[in-house]
Amino acid sequence: MSTAVNAVVIHESATLGPTGVTFGFGIGDPTFLGSRFSITDTISVDHVGGHLVRIEGNEGDNIFAAIISLSSSTALPTGSPFNTSELMASTIFPVPSLSNDVLTPLSVTLAPGDYALIFGSDLFGANGTGAMPNNNSDISGSASYFRWNGSIWLNGGFDSTRFVVTGTVVPIPAAVWLFGSGLLGLIGIARRMKAA
Repeated sequence: MSTAVNAVVIHESATLGPTGVTFGFGIGDPTFLGSRFSITDTISVDHVGGHLVRIEGNEGDNIFAAIISLSSSTALPTGSPFNTSELMASTIFPVPSLSNDVLTPLSVTLAPGDYALIFGSDLFGANGTGAMPNNNSDISGSASYFRWNGSIWLNGGFDSTRFVVTGTVVPIPAAVWLFGSGLLGLIGIARRMKAA
């Protein structure tokens, strides 16, 4: 797995287990797999991925990755499967025939809030079938899984799968911070003068 220079792991649902396997929870028509995550800073996402494998014998080798916004840290997407207003970014990418830790570029800036990384097929031009091996070790407090079964979103139903989001924290420029602090100070002085 390689990440961009200065990138940090924003979300990791599980530590990587043994690679080179050909089994796991299915990704494709109609099943999508997702992992929720929350952020407290503005984040510039640069890559998404996880422990993935292609299911041989099916047409196509691309699956999609999508980041969607959620209304809370335990929410499910509201659409069928999700609304365009929830969709923050998506990409398609090939998955290997033997499982590996895969990262693919996906560029989006996320404000503080609740989100999910979803893998699937038959949307955004993805036409393959894959799987997420369940031989990884869930990270306590970070693994929050859900799935689309073709008609509704359901919590859980799979575990020990690895979802990864990398990126960088977008710094608040010092000048903006200083300006905001100065403005708050002026407001405080004006209120005191008005009260006197």
